[in-house]
Amino acid sequence: MARIAIIGGGIGGLAAGCYARMNGLESVILEKASRPGGLCTSWDKGDYIFDGCIRHLAGLKPGTPLNNMWKDIGAMPSDIYFPEELVKVIDQKGNEFTVFYDLEKLETEMKRISPEDSTLIEDYINAIRRLSNTDLMEVGFWGFRDWLRNLFTLIKNRKVSKYTMISFAQRFKSPV
Repeated sequence: MARIAIIGGGIGGLAAGCYARMNGLESVILEKASRPGGLCTSWDKGDYIFDGCIRHLAGLKPGTPLNNMWKDIGAMPSDIYFPEELVKVIDQKGNEFTVFYDLEKLETEMKRISPEDSTLIEDYINAIRRLSNTDLMEVGFWGFRDWLRNLFTLIKNRKVSKYTMISFAQRFKSPV
């Protein structure tokens, strides 16, 4: 049996190990941390537990390459729950901001918090809408036709893609 070494026991390395075994290869996964999982692990810090991936698992949309990979390696949950909210944030002053998956609700929420940023909020929501049918987590699986199909959308979003999250957020007048 042919043997391969896989460097890193993150989800990519673990998936590579699964696929190696499925294809008749013996594999060893070398990981520097005390346990596998990479960013898909949790860790303790004092009295707190930080979970690096529990809020989002990319590739759940049926029929996508990532979804197929999760099924191949046995990591796809049997029941998938899609919540209405991505996250809710409350600052020290009690200001609350809910990030909704539904773009209409998200736009309404953002304008409620910062009506003075309405134009910027509309630009932001429109960029999300333009990208909503482009799964950027799938880029590594794209073939030539996928690039052609998505190129116009990517070019059209270059206006907002030049910003980091921090620099884009600094454009808003509201600190929330």
